[in-house]
Amino acid sequence: MWDLRIPEKPALIFQDPAFENNTQARTFSCFDIACNERVITVGTDLFEGDAFLLFYDVRNSKFLGGYWESHTDDITQVKFHPYDRDKLISGSTDGLINIYDLSQSSEDDALIDTLNTQSSIEQLLWFGGRDKSSISCITHTSDLQLWHAEGAEPYKHFTRGDIAREIKVASEDYVYISKCHTADESLLVLAGSNDTEDCACSLYIRNGNLQPAVTLKENKQIVRSSWYNENTNILLTGGEKGILNVWKLDRRRDFNVKTKKSR
Repeated sequence: MWDLRIPEKPALIFQDPAFENNTQARTFSCFDIACNERVITVGTDLFEGDAFLLFYDVRNSKFLGGYWESHTDDITQVKFHPYDRDKLISGSTDGLINIYDLSQSSEDDALIDTLNTQSSIEQLLWFGGRDKSSISCITHTSDLQLWHAEGAEPYKHFTRGDIAREIKVASEDYVYISKCHTADESLLVLAGSNDTEDCACSLYIRNGNLQPAVTLKENKQIVRSSWYNENTNILLTGGEKGILNVWKLDRRRDFNVKTKKSR
């Protein structure tokens, strides 16, 4: 973790406790910080038959403990609830979304629900109204599932073919979903095609329906990462050419763009 006021070195380093015992360390694959900025959770790849969630104190990088019985393959995503510091979801290539209550004293008690996506999970996001009680899931096959946190199955499932039709791509084989963002009670989905670098589009999901939003006409790269600020309507995208694009969201027409190259 870095302090921007002291760019010479990291302010804190979060390490696998195995380093202290001179044993083989687990590979960190993802992380997230609780809304109160007190706890950081790290997910790991599969290690000796177990995939771990490791917990640290953000203030001093102290190791607090871990879970290792809830996933059977690499953990690819962990996301704290935006308002509830004790609520956490994790996703894995085993296809499971696990929901935890970290106020409980053991992993068995903390695991309050498991959602089976029947697919390998790439990204998760809390969304939906003021309480953010729904979960979006992007799979490694570029499907998009929408779940209620207490649901037994997704209430909406958009296939790669559905996405291809909405962004007007002939072959679904090249379609990718870059990321989902919350946007004014709806979900903003960024998608594109690996077949052409200038194909990047955004879609809205409102009331469970997929709707075209706008095309990022000046995009010249395959988008791999993005960040969106709901308050300012600013979208940042980064891609395979090392270009950072800054877009101003205007829902009446296509995005305006300012481009900064960063390599």
